[in-house]
Amino acid sequence: MNLRIAAAGAAAAVMICAGCREVAGPVATDLGSRASVWLPDSTAILAHSDFSSYGTATRTVVSDAVTWALAWNRICGGVQPPPPKPAVDFGAERVLVVALGQRYSGGFDIHVDSVVQFQSGTRVYLTTSSPGSNAITIAVLTAPVQAVRVPAPREPVVFEERHVGP
Repeated sequence: MNLRIAAAGAAAAVMICAGCREVAGPVATDLGSRASVWLPDSTAILAHSDFSSYGTATRTVVSDAVTWALAWNRICGGVQPPPPKPAVDFGAERVLVVALGQRYSGGFDIHVDSVVQFQSGTRVYLTTSSPGSNAITIAVLTAPVQAVRVPAPREPVVFEERHVGP
């Protein structure tokens, strides 16, 4: 009997947590066998900033030049003139944009850890972090964002995140 209650509680917790995270595309529990793993290096990171104009959490795959131009302006956070937009070959590549949304201080961050391609889709692993209650941070509104160039992923793309910090 206790096993059934524990299983029901675990299922409810998974359902609640699944509704709380934003993903691009459907949530897939089984994407098949792993086909490849990609880890970002310094040349793949197109932008990493605390001052974007993404006011809400965003997890998206940019797959064309027009959307990339719009995303770049938001990544630059209203800096005028914006820095030159990195070139992307959308025939073979995509840009992952992950944004934390507006925060009340510094010390928050978000970044892509890895991209794993499976037979039936792609999972993007990312980490978010927040400062501890005793951390000394800058007292200004921030909106952390990262843009990463990746080989074109298999659809659907699912974002899975872990949080570090309190």
